[in-house]
Amino acid sequence: MLDTCIWLAGTPGYPLSETQKGIVDLIMEDEEGGEGATHFDRPILLPDDLENYEGKFIVSPGRPGIPASVPSWSQADEKKVLDILIKELNEKFLAGLDTDPNLSRSSKRPQLYPAFRSGSIETAAFVGGSNAKKLSQAAANLGIDSYMVAKSGWKITKDNIEKLIPDLRELMSSLPAGTPIILFCLDNSSFLAASDEGGLLPISKCVPEDDGYHVNGTLVVAPECAMQVTLDLLKKLMSELSEYQFFIISPITRYISGSCCNAENHVSNSGDPDFLGTILSGLTKLKFLLRKKLAPATVLDGIELICGPGCSRERTEQTLRTGWADPVHPKPHIYSKMVLNLIEKVAAAGNSSQSQKRKRSESSDSTISTQERQQSNRGAGNRGGRDGRSERASTSGPRNQHAYPGSAGYRAQGSHSSYTGYPSSNYSWMPHSGRGGHQGGGGDGRGRGHGGERGRGNFMGGQPRRGWGRPWNRW
Repeated sequence: MLDTCIWLAGTPGYPLSETQKGIVDLIMEDEEGGEGATHFDRPILLPDDLENYEGKFIVSPGRPGIPASVPSWSQADEKKVLDILIKELNEKFLAGLDTDPNLSRSSKRPQLYPAFRSGSIETAAFVGGSNAKKLSQAAANLGIDSYMVAKSGWKITKDNIEKLIPDLRELMSSLPAGTPIILFCLDNSSFLAASDEGGLLPISKCVPEDDGYHVNGTLVVAPECAMQVTLDLLKKLMSELSEYQFFIISPITRYISGSCCNAENHVSNSGDPDFLGTILSGLTKLKFLLRKKLAPATVLDGIELICGPGCSRERTEQTLRTGWADPVHPKPHIYSKMVLNLIEKVAAAGNSSQSQKRKRSESSDSTISTQERQQSNRGAGNRGGRDGRSERASTSGPRNQHAYPGSAGYRAQGSHSSYTGYPSSNYSWMPHSGRGGHQGGGGDGRGRGHGGERGRGNFMGGQPRRGWGRPWNRW
């Protein structure tokens, strides 16, 4: 092992020479390898390169102090070698690997990213074609309880959506509450073949005796007008299952690493200098269109899931050119990387949603508490007091109290502390300061009660004043 590592480290042009040196150092410094043994001169055959078995015999010089064995590496020793290896892979192959990998050896669950460590996303449903199928399999391999409604070549059509709705509803009814639906289903609709005359043709099985799909012309990303029917069908799907949370992965590249076949007029623009740049530009426009048209579903950038956030253009193009197993599908490690980033995004969206729900709940609880205090204030007002006013009740809720027309401070009429129930509008309102009431008065939006004789307590002739209010925010 030492001879091989020393040979590779000294081979001119070998890209991982520093890694080999690190292994040699680790072996020679390990005190658990037993007593040092003396190795005598011996002839060995070493190949000339790594592509064939041709080589020559050389004499390995004997040397003392070599450990008798190489014990199993600890996690710390493993990290020493992996740090050097990852650094060389990133510098020389633009691999984009995580420079601080999690080296847990847990057999129960892969301890990779925070969402996996916390187990915040344990179940997911994947919908789409072959990409969704492979992504679901990668998720299962990483410990996610993965379910899929996927079939190779599946495309968004009216018939397919009508068949999908009951099937997906049945599946989701059997899964834990909060299970996200991952739609990775737009790839087969988002690319078209442009003819020499300027027409747009679907990518289809247009070659006799060939079951594969072909691009008969130049490859282009579908424009907005060509995607309208697809987007309408997606909206229908999400409206039918509106009680579930949808995550839509924007399309990823295809036919970058190779054409669909050897025909010169198929993917005829693949040789253009800016072929990949043009496709990426089209996919970026499509991503923003999806986010605009498919809200409130969360649209995730498929390219970012592959390369990670903040990836440079050079590294992105390198990954997209070298990371595909065939012209259409990425290699397994690309799907695994997508799952890791996907689960992080889904977990972050879930945490944000829970935070908003807690804020609304706290706001609602504060509103109910304010109502109870206002009821108490009105009673005190009916009894009157030395100055015709009850004691001021404190209000401790958040600023965006709920209210609706007819409640405290919004065109307040009469005793406005008497309403019960929740807001009927889609607004969250600021606290209001309208006043109302006749004899005995009532409470206002700040929790003050008014009482005393007729016409007293900030009223003119017993007539209510118009309150004020404006929408604070809409959810």
